[in-house]
Amino acid sequence: MGRGSYLGGSTILHAGINWNPEKTSSPAKRKKKKRKKPAQSSEAIEKARDRLLKNVISAELSGVQAGMPSSCSQALKDDVRQFPSLLKWASAQQNYRLYKRQQLLETGKLKSQEHVSYQDPLVGKAELRRARKERRLSNIGREVQLKSSQLGKLQGRMARLEKEIKQLNLEYAKLRSSFRGA
Repeated sequence: MGRGSYLGGSTILHAGINWNPEKTSSPAKRKKKKRKKPAQSSEAIEKARDRLLKNVISAELSGVQAGMPSSCSQALKDDVRQFPSLLKWASAQQNYRLYKRQQLLETGKLKSQEHVSYQDPLVGKAELRRARKERRLSNIGREVQLKSSQLGKLQGRMARLEKEIKQLNLEYAKLRSSFRGA
């Protein structure tokens, strides 16, 4: 076979195809199975809730209006519909302030957790004072626990040493009396 002598392709017959040109039939098509959505566990719903909350906060910080994703569960959609807006729903969540602070720190809009100014919209003066006081008290509490545990160890050691001294005194008295009597 030389150049330019292409005579055509080959025919491939599949199961279910009639090769007789007078009777044309198509192969039998399989029915597609409908996939059922699995019931979401409470843990999966909480993860979806956190993901949505983080997305809303991110949109809020970037100045974009957040929208409700279509892939959310019906329970989460119902929960959000109880509020006038998605932002109101987010601000009512208990992790809202924590996640917002984390995103502010990540973006560099908030310098550090230790250097929070009074103008920070997330932290008021009273809350800042209360947090500092709690930190001081927790440090003092830890120091007291440490010292009391050290004191307990020392008292136990002292009691053991006193017992050893009594035993040594008894042995000394026995030895002394044995030398005097001999």
